[in-house]
Amino acid sequence: MALNVNTGVVDPSDRLSTELVEGVSDVLHLIDVQRFPLWSILQALPQPPALNTQVKWNAERNRPVHATLAATASSAATTLTVATGQGAYFKAGDLVAVFGDAQPEIVSVSSVVSDALTVVRSVGDTAAAAATAGAALLILGPAVAQGSDLASSIYVQAASGYNYAEIFRTPIEFTGSEFETGKYGNKRNAKSIANRLNQHVRQLENTLFFGARSYTSNSGSGHPLGTSGGLAEFISGAAIGGTLSASGFDTNLDKVFGAGSGRKVIFAGSVAARGLQTVYATNFLPNLTGKKLHGVKPDFFVNTPYGAVPGFTKGDWNMSYSDTEPTVSGPKNQLFLVDLAHVAWRPLRKTRLVEDQAEPGEDRVEQAWLTEGALEVATVESHGILSGITG
Repeated sequence: MALNVNTGVVDPSDRLSTELVEGVSDVLHLIDVQRFPLWSILQALPQPPALNTQVKWNAERNRPVHATLAATASSAATTLTVATGQGAYFKAGDLVAVFGDAQPEIVSVSSVVSDALTVVRSVGDTAAAAATAGAALLILGPAVAQGSDLASSIYVQAASGYNYAEIFRTPIEFTGSEFETGKYGNKRNAKSIANRLNQHVRQLENTLFFGARSYTSNSGSGHPLGTSGGLAEFISGAAIGGTLSASGFDTNLDKVFGAGSGRKVIFAGSVAARGLQTVYATNFLPNLTGKKLHGVKPDFFVNTPYGAVPGFTKGDWNMSYSDTEPTVSGPKNQLFLVDLAHVAWRPLRKTRLVEDQAEPGEDRVEQAWLTEGALEVATVESHGILSGITG
């Protein structure tokens, strides 16, 4: 064999390809909690076990205290008519504030027949005043005389909800030889396994928002098939269908803060987040301090009358450069307001890597990421959705 004799300084191009180690990183890119914030937050919150493939929950509800006047009442009227069905909110002895342009008038309820309240006007120093149809009424509660017996109580029956546990399974398959073959930065296919975990959690995250609740007793395999409903299955909201306005957002903000807790969080597609940024301007604040919520860093905070509400921009709902952009509303046009005190992940089987799934005698390595569970969405009035936001 002839010798290849060279002179000068040796650089990498002078080496044989079999002499060089390939520049492949050994870093494993595991779950990015910022891409899947709702799933990541729910993993940090209490997770009541599912115990069954149908998950159930009850939500206590308070006695309503708000009502609306159905017909105009003069300053001398002793009967006030409220909107249909709201008469059930009242009982004899209740003090009620009737709101108008001036200081609210306090009245005392003497009796209730259907939606008609017989009242004593001008309790205390408040002056009797005419009230127009649509006026707001606030029930303060009963005034109790000394030594009086207990009056009958008003209570609201608990609301029940249910969902179905869904099996999420992401397979990973190799031949036995491929699994054992040495690979730079991918010992025993660790990178492939980590990549499948990201795919697995993406399916879970998207199901938390958009999943449909369903159950089939015989799916064709001879076994039941359950799918877990997401937030959109349970909660109602407003179809914006255009540019987000301050009044549009504030109206829905008032509704969701009127129920549940103050632990609200915003999850918005990129277009919806930009619309929110435009509406709130200087009150839309990037999270520059790195403050975290249950281990996940919010992208922004919105200063509202209810305090600073943390928000996440769902970049994972954007299309990639190689994808064709939709011509109608999609995930990035959605905005969710979620009360963290009234949602929970209910696991039947927690996320784990299931190994040794190959049939006996097969020269294969078969594994799967497996999760089974359902989303609990209680006190549905404490959450909201704005859809179709174009800017």
